[in-house]
Amino acid sequence: VNIKIFGENKSTKKLSIKEKYNCYAKSKINLNFSTIKINYDLLEHREIIKKEPDIEKKTIVTGRIFEVLSVGGFLLTEYTPTLEYFFEIGVDLDVFYNERDLIKKINFYLENDEARIKISHSGYKKFQEKYEYSVWSPAFVKEISKYKFKKNLIKSYTWPKVIQQFNSRFLNIKYFFN
Repeated sequence: VNIKIFGENKSTKKLSIKEKYNCYAKSKINLNFSTIKINYDLLEHREIIKKEPDIEKKTIVTGRIFEVLSVGGFLLTEYTPTLEYFFEIGVDLDVFYNERDLIKKINFYLENDEARIKISHSGYKKFQEKYEYSVWSPAFVKEISKYKFKKNLIKSYTWPKVIQQFNSRFLNIKYFFN
């Protein structure tokens, strides 16, 4: 099995945004891990642990899920219950529950191109219909605009860095400030 790992550490190559999306589109299988990982060397992470000691037992829906599906890539992701709010498992993407399940599904999808391609097409279609920014962003803004502070709250709110990064990737900023 030909495996390539990319990232921001010294032993792997960091991809440009264009390279990253191209990699997602061309890979037979894109993996996503949903378990929260804490870097104990960072003071802010140590503060999080103090407030929420069991955080590493939790899972999250990551931006990578949307990134992969947005370019028609096939995604095999670690299961998190919140995922079912956004996508249909086994139809738009697939999940694994443990290491044995991960290996079993990697082997299955490498041997079954038709099943893998069918799921990747469905995931791409779902993303385009529901989560592509020109669809999702106006609906998101409409929903949050229902609250009495409206755009003044949005303009004055200091978004957490993670949300800022998500917004910059998936939301067209014009929806917030027009």
